[in-house]
Parts: sequence; structure tokens; C-alpha cells
Amino acid sequence: MTTHNAQHSRQVRFPKWLQFIILLIVFSFIAWLVVPLALGTQSPLSSFFGGPQDGITIGLMNQPESLDIRTVDNPAADRILLGNVYEGLTGRNNDNSVVPGLASSWSVSSNSLTYTFHLRSAKFSNGSPVTAQDVSWSLQQLLEHKYPGYQNLDGLSSVTTPNSSTVVLQLSHPNQQLLWELSGLAGLVFNENSGDTGSNVVGTGPYTVQSVNSDSIVLTRNPYYWGSMPHFKTITLRYFANSAAETTALQSGSVNAAIDVDASDMNLLKSNSKFKVTVGASTTVATLMFNSHVTSLMSDYQAREAMRLMINRQQVIQAAGGLGIPLGGPIPSLDPGYEDLTSAFPNNEQLGKEKFEYYFTRSYTLAYTNEVPEAVANFIVSQIKNAGWTVTAYKISQSQWNSEVVNNMKYDMVLFINHGSHNLGYWTTGTNWWNFDSPVADQEYRDAIQSTTYEGYITNLQKAARTLASKQPADWLYEVQVANAWDSSLSGMPTNMTDDWLPLGTLK
Repeated sequence: MTTHNAQHSRQVRFPKWLQFIILLIVFSFIAWLVVPLALGTQSPLSSFFGGPQDGITIGLMNQPESLDIRTVDNPAADRILLGNVYEGLTGRNNDNSVVPGLASSWSVSSNSLTYTFHLRSAKFSNGSPVTAQDVSWSLQQLLEHKYPGYQNLDGLSSVTTPNSSTVVLQLSHPNQQLLWELSGLAGLVFNENSGDTGSNVVGTGPYTVQSVNSDSIVLTRNPYYWGSMPHFKTITLRYFANSAAETTALQSGSVNAAIDVDASDMNLLKSNSKFKVTVGASTTVATLMFNSHVTSLMSDYQAREAMRLMINRQQVIQAAGGLGIPLGGPIPSLDPGYEDLTSAFPNNEQLGKEKFEYYFTRSYTLAYTNEVPEAVANFIVSQIKNAGWTVTAYKISQSQWNSEVVNNMKYDMVLFINHGSHNLGYWTTGTNWWNFDSPVADQEYRDAIQSTTYEGYITNLQKAARTLASKQPADWLYEVQVANAWDSSLSGMPTNMTDDWLPLGTLK
């Protein structure tokens, strides 16, 4: 007989009451970790595993006076609310192209008259589901009250809702810009029962408004957001008077980013490895507008042509600090139909002088807005004066703009910063404040918008832009570039169009 001295393992048995306590502790711990993530708040262990963090502060300028973007033309509020708090049926990306928004997909009929949108499963920040009725109601309110953006729904004849997740838009004529317009004010979806007026902000974006202070606006994570939950629980938008103040705050660490810094501050921050400096394109154009009314010499084509020949766009950009791209035409680089037209309208100072010799009157007035860099206005004045002509320049305030420019056009030329995208029609309609009309360009633009194909849309946009530029109602000097500085630890920053549109949901 062989004797084995090996020890026999014995199963350890806990009393049932102790097993219950252990399971209760385990499930409580799991809930402690998981429930905050489900609610869109910060997990207790997020700092160990790189999860969502508490928040960051972003410096920028031009704090909006209200957050009502529904009933008030409010570009400063649009900039921070579009894509962050409110969303449209469609969205747009960093290249200004249309992407899905609250509609996950859509189809367009062969005659471009019927658009069928399929809504994703989404909720408003108050927990209410987004339905086709909300979309229909939002569009009807926009058109009925002529809220900002209503004019961009040209041709819309009816809105129907076959079911709670489907919206059908019927047009009386094609509108090739409709999908893009639905990514902005024209396509915003509001909760019919929320009473949203700007003080009670209810949207569908990754953030909602937590508080509004004298120099800041705080956005907080929307727990009901349909997409990927934002990395940061809060984003504080802190407003400064100028680029220098923003830069100082970034260097001191009191903000994590500075938006729209000027060229000198950009160059200063570039040398510091603590910051990432990005330079992006925009749809904003520095424009020298000519008064085409018969009371102004600039109503004469040759006078407008001579003035354009006199202006050296590249030197104008240098006067602005180097943040710009020569343009020469009315369509910026991120808009459909863009072409580089600078070679068609080159700088030729001598030829400009020769064309101006025809005129007896050599005294002109130039107005420029507060938004225009002082150095740009001074440079243009100096170029004209160097040719032997008299120029009287006036810096006008926002309060003077409507009375002296829009209503009365008191000046021969106006230097201003033209914001906006997809707005070629603004130049061609003949109802503009600079009194210029081109029936040919206007028809080409209408042919573009009402084309049944995207190819026809682009072709006719380019025709209209060339026709308009050849009539020389203005000198489109340069497309403004936007410079931003970010803490080097950040990623997912927007780079283009940040002067008009600042989506923050992808920041990490």
C-alpha cells in the first residue's frame, strides 16, 4: 500500500449573508464607475484612464449681448451656439462641406424638388425626443415670423411628416444650396414645448448653456447628446477686449486657448513649444466697395477699373500682418464655385494712373469700419495719394454704418470686412447698398441655384462670379485667414472659419 502525503484542496464556503454583502459591494463599485459615464458626467477614475475631464477655458473676443439666435440676427451668438448647443437637419465640417446632422441620411428626387430626411434617434437637452413635428414646427415658425435665415429657404413650398422620424420638404423650384443652408440658421431644430427664447436654451448639441456672466459664458455637457459624449464636462468661453489680452492670458495659463489672435501675437506664440498655433481659411473677405450711384465718380466703369489696378493686394495683406490670401473675386476658397481670379485682375499702377488721367475730379472719400485693421486703411489711402489724388478717409462706428453707408452711401469707397458663406447672390441681386446691378450675373446665379445637378450649380456659380468680377463693383482684396493658439496637450481643434463658427465637441 502506498501512502500519499499530498494535501487535499478544500473548497472555501462563505456564509450566504457574506456572499450577499460582497456582491453588493462589487455591483455598487461598478455603478460608481459606469453610471456617471452614462449620464455624461465625469467618472471617478477618468483621470487615471484618460476619460472625460472637468473643463477648459477658451479666450476669444466679441461677447454676444444675448443668446437668442432664433429671433435676432446675432452673429456673435451664432458663432458659439451653432454646432455646440443647437444643430440643424444637416451639419458642416471643417472644410465647409455638408455632413449629416440631426438627419442621419436623406435622399433627393431626380428633379431636385423633393428632399426626404431621416432623423436619427436624438433628444433635446431637456430630455424630450426630437421628432419630425419639431422639425416641421421649427421651419414653419422660421418662415411665418421671418426669423434670421428664412430667406435661405427659397423655393420651399411644403413640409410634411409621414412619420415621427421622417421629414419631406417639397420645393417649387430647385435650390442647390438647400442642404448647406439647413446646417445653419435655416435648419435649426427647436423643441416646440420648451419656450426657448435665448434665456432658456434647449438644443440637441454636445453642450448646453450652464451660465452667462459679465465676461464669460459657460457651456456644460449635454447628458442627452446623441453622439459621442464630449471629452470636457465644461467649456468656459472667456471674453477679452483684444488679441494682446488673450495672448497674455494664454501665456499665464488662465486660458487653454486664444481664438483669432492677430499676426504679431501669432508669431510670438509660435516660438513657444507649449502652444500649437493653427492658421486656417475662412469665408470672410476684406473688400473695397465702390459706390455705383450716379452721384459718385466710381459709378463709371473705367474709374472702378483704374482703382483696382492701383491696389496691390499682396502689399495690403502685408499691411494686415500677413494673415490673408489674395482673392480677386467674390467667392472665397471654402465656398462652392471658387476660382482664383487674381491673374484676371492684376496690379498695374502705371496703367491705373493712365486710366485716371481721363477724369478731372481727383478727390475721393473712403470710409472704413472698426473691424478693418488700421494699417490696411492707411496703406490703401497712401497708394491712392501716391498717384496724385486726394483721399479723405473716415473711420466709422457701427452706429454710423446704417445711416451713412447702407441708407445714404455717403462715400465713394467703403473698406469693410464681409462675413458669410454661400452668399454670391448678395452681390448680384441689384438690391444692395452700393447701388450696383448686373442682370447677367444675377441670371447666371439664379441658373446656378435652380440647377437640377450639382455640376450645373458649380458651372453657373463660376460664370456668375466671373461676370460680376469683370464689372468691377468692388475689389475683393483678400480672404482673411484665422489664427488660433491652443495648449499643446489639446487635440481635435477646429482650424477653419473660427471667426464665424467654432465647434468644440471634438476637443480632447
